[in-house]
Amino acid sequence: MIVTNDVRMTILRQLMMGSRKKEWKNTAEDTMKTIKVKGMSCSHCVMTVSKALQAVDGVDRVHVSLETGEATFAETTPVDMAVIAEKIRKAGYDVV
Repeated sequence: MIVTNDVRMTILRQLMMGSRKKEWKNTAEDTMKTIKVKGMSCSHCVMTVSKALQAVDGVDRVHVSLETGEATFAETTPVDMAVIAEKIRKAGYDVV
């Protein structure tokens, strides 16, 4: 069972980051932001928070870390942090 979970996590990481590795170049117009997210406990949680952030206009290159409990994203246009927090709360998690 542990091997199966490890294989799933590896595949999920590849799916989430594989096609986006080239996108992680920060441009002068983008502002990188990091927020703490509380309540994540598995890769499904990471995916849910990632999707919630990706749905916000002006947010790009989302990376959510289960290990650190942080979400990092590029702000391509100014985004109200209250909107970010609300999206994450609606997904079932807390912003610290």
